[in-house]
Amino acid sequence: MNTGTPVHVSLGDSIASGEGVGVAIPPPLTWPGLLAAAATARFVPLARGGAPVATVIRDQLPAARALAPEIACVCVGLNDLFRSGGVTDRAPSGIQTLVRRLRADDTLVVVGRLHDPTRLVPFPGRLGRLIRDHVAAINAGLEEFRADHGVVLLDMSALVDRPECWAVDRIHPSGFGHRVLAAAAAHRLGLAFEVGPAPTAPSLASWWRWLVRHGVPWLAARTPELITSEPLRRQAHAIAWGDASLN
Repeated sequence: MNTGTPVHVSLGDSIASGEGVGVAIPPPLTWPGLLAAAATARFVPLARGGAPVATVIRDQLPAARALAPEIACVCVGLNDLFRSGGVTDRAPSGIQTLVRRLRADDTLVVVGRLHDPTRLVPFPGRLGRLIRDHVAAINAGLEEFRADHGVVLLDMSALVDRPECWAVDRIHPSGFGHRVLAAAAAHRLGLAFEVGPAPTAPSLASWWRWLVRHGVPWLAARTPELITSEPLRRQAHAIAWGDASLN
């Protein structure tokens, strides 16, 4: 542990880094950054958009441990479905490993329990079930830490029914959503934090503008990687061959 100014770090993907599709939250205004400010700690953002669990363990975890942080804010897992470097079957155990290694250094870990993205963005039936099962497996794996006083489980699903908490892409938290998450974490840690008034949620017209300007180009650029995603390739094969086990 540090003896001077405490250090907070973020690890994970875009939910922790603030990166989005055509939208971005500056690192100090993400929920890990805001939590660090509330604790008057130095904030080092290590989370990167698109990172699957294995990448966080390989690249971000050593950098975090070298800083001996007082608190590590972690949110990761969804990209293991959609990135070619992700492996869904090992994601839950990978996140457990990530938390255990941070705790071995006596770092307090604030880790996000994933929300169900199918409640925000419509997905075809079988793909939607794959996503929900993946989220449930990761969240179930985090339950082993519920009795650990050095782990705070932060429920991302608290944002789902609040449109003002989501950016226009409907995938990433808005600036206000990050404030809501920071307030929830601060409350659990006994820190003062004011959320402030809620803004108006993005309009349908703004979503259509975002889709044309950012959403479609982003999807086109990502298509080659989506095709090589192991879980999505399995899903496509199952659909093509009529695998009843995925119904």
